[in-house]
Parts: sequence; C-alpha cells; structure tokens
Amino acid sequence: VYPLSLSDGKIHRLSVVYEYPSVKIYVDGVLIATKTLSGNMLSSSLSVGSPSLFIGSSNIRNEPSFAGVMYETKIYSRSLSSLEVADNTDVTNGLVLHYKFDGSDTNQANDLSGNNNNGTIFGARPNVRRI
Repeated sequence: VYPLSLSDGKIHRLSVVYEYPSVKIYVDGVLIATKTLSGNMLSSSLSVGSPSLFIGSSNIRNEPSFAGVMYETKIYSRSLSSLEVADNTDVTNGLVLHYKFDGSDTNQANDLSGNNNNGTIFGARPNVRRI
C-alpha cells in the first residue's frame, strides 16, 4: 500500500485501519497515507484464529517478510477512529487479538485479549529487550 522505511533506531507505533474501500496508515498516531482498494481485503474464510492469518509475512503473494522488531500486535473487529489510533493505549472495544512479543515464549503468541486467539510463531527471533 505504501513503501515505508522507519530506520531511525526509535520505537514507532504503526497502525493500519481498513474501512472499505480505504486503507489508512498511521505512524505514531499521525495519518501518513490513505489508499482506496478494490475488492475484498480478506476472503470470507479468513478470520482471526484461522490458520491463514499471518502477521509480518504473507501467504498470498511472494513478498518479503517484515524486517524489523515487533513488540505488540492488536487486531480489532471494527475500524478504529483517528482519535482512537492517536491514543491507542487502552482501546478494548472490538479487540479480538492482542499479542505482546516480549521474548517470554519463542513458539507461541499468547492472546491477551481474553478471546483465546493464540498463535504459533514461525521463523522469528525472541524480542528480549527494547531499544
């Protein structure tokens, strides 16, 4: 959607909001790009908890995997408003998946949302310290 390089050595919060037909990309709560897409972003068989959901890589296209460090991932069942993205500290309405990649488990991503959408970690190194 948008070529993005954040290589300044600082921690950034990247938020992607999909509200058909638009995808909005925010960095540290600031909108940096909007793109209109055609078709459905997800197939009808893809849902949180399905083995087809990939974070940091793609099983649909031959694209490179995410090259960086992830500390936390949240997925919502609804589109967040720009105000919620700007202050996404404790937004729980619609939260269906919440992973913290803190190095405590190298094989499983434990869902902290309370929805039991645990995942399996493939090919990632544990994140044991923050910048």
